[in-house]
Amino acid sequence: MSILPSLLNTPAPQPLIDGRSLAADPLESGRPVVLPLHALLQRMDGAIRAMTADIDPAGVWITAEVAKLNTRHAGGFWFAELADPVPGKNHPACLSVRISPQLIEKVSLLAGITVTPDLIDGQAMTMRIGLRLHPRHGLSAQALEIDPAMTPSLRAAAQEKLRQELSACGLYDLQRALPTPGDIVHLAVICPDGSAARGDVEAVLAPLVEKRLLMLDWHKIKFEGPAALPAASSRRLRVSPDSIGVRAQTQL
Repeated sequence: MSILPSLLNTPAPQPLIDGRSLAADPLESGRPVVLPLHALLQRMDGAIRAMTADIDPAGVWITAEVAKLNTRHAGGFWFAELADPVPGKNHPACLSVRISPQLIEKVSLLAGITVTPDLIDGQAMTMRIGLRLHPRHGLSAQALEIDPAMTPSLRAAAQEKLRQELSACGLYDLQRALPTPGDIVHLAVICPDGSAARGDVEAVLAPLVEKRLLMLDWHKIKFEGPAALPAASSRRLRVSPDSIGVRAQTQL
């Protein structure tokens, strides 16, 4: 039995076609669409931009934990590896976000501290990011803004860092280990009568007065310059002028 007729009657396989030469509706032909890689990435980049623009045209606000921070890049850029738990999954969602030195400086000025990598590493952060799909580098994210509400946590992290550094040097809380000086008899508080400063001092010292740990004795002394205060105060307190130290930082 010859198999030649059956081979002749077998339809030839349809070749893949270039998506650039497709008709208006290539799906009608039943043949797969083949796109150049750069065209596919451009479409995906456009889709990502369109989806995020629906949320916020100026970028998308996200919240995640900084699982890792890499600062060894030219130009002073930081790259934060963000991680966020996925419900029902054993692995987190991850995204690498680039943080510019200008944004780091802005956050430092807002928080009143120098933001260092160890203050951000491990922190849960809320930031506004811009997303794009680069033909060469893939999906990338740029941090555009960091939530100002994070400044208290950054300050707390900076204080904890300082406490640990002082503890390592044996300096933290050192004053509590020192003996109480026994030669302090009088403490002079110099302030204008009726000023807000005097009210603040009285409010702080009131509990000690109630417990009879000290006694407040206010004296009106004419201010004639810092040099004249020890002599005038000594006459009121009946002590030697040498035992009264005065440091005038501002002129009353």
